[in-house]
Amino acid sequence: MRRKKIDVIPAESGQKALKLLQESAFDMVITDMRMPGITGMDVLAKAKEINSNIIVVIITAFGSIENTVEAMRAGAFNYLLKPFSADAIEAVIEKAREHISLVEENNYLRHQVSTGGSRTARKVIAESPQMKQILAEATQVAKSNASIFITGESGTGKEVIARTIHYNSLRANRPFIK
Repeated sequence: MRRKKIDVIPAESGQKALKLLQESAFDMVITDMRMPGITGMDVLAKAKEINSNIIVVIITAFGSIENTVEAMRAGAFNYLLKPFSADAIEAVIEKAREHISLVEENNYLRHQVSTGGSRTARKVIAESPQMKQILAEATQVAKSNASIFITGESGTGKEVIARTIHYNSLRANRPFIK
């Protein structure tokens, strides 16, 4: 998968795949349903035991509705019937990447909410008359229900102003999520 910049580590068997999963962290496993010694369902179950967030895609030439339902209930992300095109597997991988990104964002936001981000208002110290004016305006607009659009170059303190507005607003008791 060089053109998609994906590192692939092949395993000759289900047992080898499980050994690799115990030794290293992986985002995704693509396994065949029928293999000697261990099935794709076994790989799915063990992979989910090791890392409940891992994405497992099962491929098979012997698909049935019952097998598909069983695999999806067991936590498979997708179930592909052979033969499939390179475009089909690339689409599944892209969908998996989006899923991973959303899970990571969700975990970050949950952490922010559970810890309150930084729930205490910090006193902003300003020396320049322009900055004092901006802080006064921010405190004043915080009392309204209006949406506020803050612009400026990177590093100019947009988030500091947003926090000032939030902690001076009627929503100050709710989490600030940047």
